[in-house]
Amino acid sequence: MDLIEVKNQNFPEGFEAFLKPDILAALVVQMQNSTATRNIYQIRAMFISDKKDDVSFNYHLTTLGGADDGLQVMHSNTIKTPDHLKTFLIQMALLGYKPWEWGADKKLNFVEGWHIAENEIDGCKVVGFAMDECLTMFSYDACIHQVFCDECHTPSQLSWDELSFETWINRNGWLGFPDGEFCKYFCPKCVKKISKL
Repeated sequence: MDLIEVKNQNFPEGFEAFLKPDILAALVVQMQNSTATRNIYQIRAMFISDKKDDVSFNYHLTTLGGADDGLQVMHSNTIKTPDHLKTFLIQMALLGYKPWEWGADKKLNFVEGWHIAENEIDGCKVVGFAMDECLTMFSYDACIHQVFCDECHTPSQLSWDELSFETWINRNGWLGFPDGEFCKYFCPKCVKKISKL
């Protein structure tokens, strides 16, 4: 699909209902329990390009922490069909941006909405799950729960430095934690059990 075709596409019917919070949480948990490679990234830039007559929405990412700290990653969403466009919109929603609200009363098209999103998402941290050369990114704030120690009330994000995050999320207890459940780890400050706020 070229730029004009993408601009003229109608928004998928029922898309907002498809991305309910419980569905997104289930997706995070599924990927968390898979063999996906997990990383924390910072979005450095977002841009649109043409690839053999197909438009592509691209992210320039920098890996934060872990063995690949500082690695530059280019992630592309090439739009060849309406289904590819829907997949791209799902990715934008997972990043915390609501594409069904693009333009609100102004009714911006997909390309104009992307340019608006650039201003809000550039520089943000995201959690990335890579499976079979497919990278799915979630909003960092949505994935990394703020938790507090039951004993000393220390928030977890103040208990680990940036380079520890990759190990932290690989421990299978911090992402997509359902409400009412408790973490299985201990506060590094007082070595007591930590619970979700």
